[in-house]
Amino acid sequence: MVEVARRSPVPIATGESFSNKQQFAELLKENAVSIMQPEPLNLGGLFATRKIANMADAHYAMIAPHSAQGPVCSAACVQLNASIPNFFIHEIFDEFNEPWEKDIVIGGVELKDGYIDIPQRPGLGIDLNIEEILKHPYQQENYLPLFKPGWELRRTQTGE
Repeated sequence: MVEVARRSPVPIATGESFSNKQQFAELLKENAVSIMQPEPLNLGGLFATRKIANMADAHYAMIAPHSAQGPVCSAACVQLNASIPNFFIHEIFDEFNEPWEKDIVIGGVELKDGYIDIPQRPGLGIDLNIEEILKHPYQQENYLPLFKPGWELRRTQTGE
């Protein structure tokens, strides 16, 4: 990744699959990658992700949290974004999830004219809709279809 970043005229963003701060530290010490994409669910939560954001800030790097794990992760990333000085952009995949996923939370993240409002409610700003969650028990085959033909076109469930 360091070699790619050094040779690319385009800023490189990476880190979405990292699982610890040492992996980010290795990249940051090379001063080659300027946009870090920590995934709070891979790193153990918001506190660990906030530490990564602080490390990145000390190296003049920006944070674009990887937020592809559903509406609870999106809500967590909104709180992270609001609390760090080096926030760059919020990556969001929620519109490509199963339609029912938006119903498992109350007060979920909504994109309006390219922006997300920061909730004023306590915690992550959402409540879990337990009744809806129980309708959709865990199944190992539930995942984002990243390698399904045509998925890269990123059409919403309505085909737009």
